[in-house]
Amino acid sequence: MRPHESTLVYAVYGLLLAHKGIGFLPAFVLFGSRLLVIFCLAVLHMRKEGLRIQLLPVYCVAVWATLVLVEGWSWWLLQAVVTLSAAAACIFPVRTLAAPEGLPFSVGRKVVSIARRSSLGKSLYVTVFFPAAQPAAAQVSSSYVAANSKVFSGIARFIHVSRVLLHHLYYTRASIQDGVPIESGKNPHQLVVFSHGLGATPDVYLHTIQSLVCRGCVVLAAQHADGSAAHALSRDDDTGLVRDIMYHRPGDCDEVALLALRQRQLQHRVDELCDILDAVRQSQSDHTPLTPYVRDGVCVANSVAAVGHSFGAATVLSAAHKDSRITACALLDLWGFPLSEEVKERAVIGQPCLFLNSENFSNWTSNQDVCLAICDRAIHKNTRLDTIMGTTHQLASDFPFLMSKFVGKKAGLLGEADAVQSKALHDAALVSFLRQNSGLQCDAVVVELAEATAGSATARPKQE
Repeated sequence: MRPHESTLVYAVYGLLLAHKGIGFLPAFVLFGSRLLVIFCLAVLHMRKEGLRIQLLPVYCVAVWATLVLVEGWSWWLLQAVVTLSAAAACIFPVRTLAAPEGLPFSVGRKVVSIARRSSLGKSLYVTVFFPAAQPAAAQVSSSYVAANSKVFSGIARFIHVSRVLLHHLYYTRASIQDGVPIESGKNPHQLVVFSHGLGATPDVYLHTIQSLVCRGCVVLAAQHADGSAAHALSRDDDTGLVRDIMYHRPGDCDEVALLALRQRQLQHRVDELCDILDAVRQSQSDHTPLTPYVRDGVCVANSVAAVGHSFGAATVLSAAHKDSRITACALLDLWGFPLSEEVKERAVIGQPCLFLNSENFSNWTSNQDVCLAICDRAIHKNTRLDTIMGTTHQLASDFPFLMSKFVGKKAGLLGEADAVQSKALHDAALVSFLRQNSGLQCDAVVVELAEATAGSATARPKQE
């Protein structure tokens, strides 16, 4: 429900429940009308948002107000609760993430598990986003996260806030189809491997992933089971036991210990990306859970682009340095801290790389120096470093669009530039890079937006 809809509902709620102004009505009429209002509003909210925690105080007060005639201080208490609940609904709105309009494909989603070659006896869960066979007109809204509410518990643990403040995200919907077949047309789809950032999951990058899938990409997003994700699943193949792996908070430790932890996690993540590439290759000859999405004729399996954000960008860069099966890298706000000294100081990346930074991340001098050094050593002519001005680190994720503007500004999720326009430029730069370096078909809108980035971004192309 949109904020203004919630406000209208609460306003009508407060007026109808108030005793003042309708005191001329008989008591049994008041009693019956109040019960009817409570029932109707409960049904409305359940259909629109689910029974949100923020609404429970209002319903409790409503039941109390139904049983007594509200007078004096009680009437003002009722109005205060209604007003505060209306404010909570506006500050923490429930939204629906719609897929980009005017693009040829709708988005399907499937969570599969693949055997890990780097860790025998373990399985890695991968969320597959793919062009769906059903047209967009038949698309229905599905749950925003593919797993469950533990994702939001992990995010709350990562950002050190109460889970209650993120409870509204549990009812967020997305224009995604679960359990549908992949579209198999005359042109094979581009294969993209995605690595999420620290304290996140693949689901919270849905806006970016939708932009790729709607243009014909199959995105394999790893659920990194190293303790760096908000929540991930891991299965023991011998026992069949599936474990929930929540975000591991380091606690109080010095920089040396923290670096050692992040580098262990980075190595684990790199191994997981290589396991996905191995599973893609195996799926060409054997039937695996990935086969329907990466088989010959449906997907271009010999050209794999990799996209990562923050810690995920460090993962992609390290994997590309190790595995030449990755043919192009898009590094969104590369986090240089966990990179090994070899990658930081000596690695020469042969694949084309896009370093796509937000302004506040590019202002982090020590981190930007790492990006510039790696960019300068890269040998491919299409390697470039772009910065989108007026933006923050969370631009690549969905959080600027899931929160209200008030929370977005206070939490540093929104920059000075318009979030919708900045995200359009961000996705245009990403899609344009993949079009140039991996064969992805690019629509006219993206070409126009990419050309328009001159006024909103700074670019540093690779020098010949």
